[in-house]
Amino acid sequence: MDTRKVLIVDDHPLMRTALQITVEEGVDLNVVGQAGSLREARQLAEELQPDLLMLDLYLPDGNGLEMIHYRNEHLPGMRILVVTSSKAETDLLAALQAGADSYVMKDSSPEQLLRAVRNVLSGGNFLSPGATVILLKQMRQPAIEPKKPSKPALSAREQEILQFLASGASNNDIAAALHISESTLRTHLQHIITKLGLQNRTQAVVYAINNP
Repeated sequence: MDTRKVLIVDDHPLMRTALQITVEEGVDLNVVGQAGSLREARQLAEELQPDLLMLDLYLPDGNGLEMIHYRNEHLPGMRILVVTSSKAETDLLAALQAGADSYVMKDSSPEQLLRAVRNVLSGGNFLSPGATVILLKQMRQPAIEPKKPSKPALSAREQEILQFLASGASNNDIAAALHISESTLRTHLQHIITKLGLQNRTQAVVYAINNP
């Protein structure tokens, strides 16, 4: 069994310890480090090359968005799960738009947190119930623009994949359902992301939810 490496970034030592205890309930998960600041997070991410970064949005020397952008540029293979107490719409949307792979609240149950970790590591996405409520509230707001731009031309297969993304399915689940390899699926996903003018899979998920 392959062990997946996790790095926890939070400025509260007790929260880091609680997250580590929860994560390491999974026998295939190993917390390889903890960081209490943006500077430490960058240094340890480079040194330890974790598979997953569990990231708080508010740090003493910066914010989590800066770390997400740093990941995008320097460590694109590392997944990011935002773990925060913020219930602000602006924080959720900014994190997803920056490229966070998933977003959960700190008051989530240990079971939800562990499920989020596994979902992200399997190539999927996860929003805790609290984050989902915030996203749905934002989506239900009336559009300011009177004229809606036309949707990009996607193939039937690409539209089918978008439907799976909206349901929260992982790459493995989608590939199995469509009887294609994960490599082929990743190619389809890249075409979708390019056509829609997006940056990553998470933004494609938000688009899929908002454009049924």
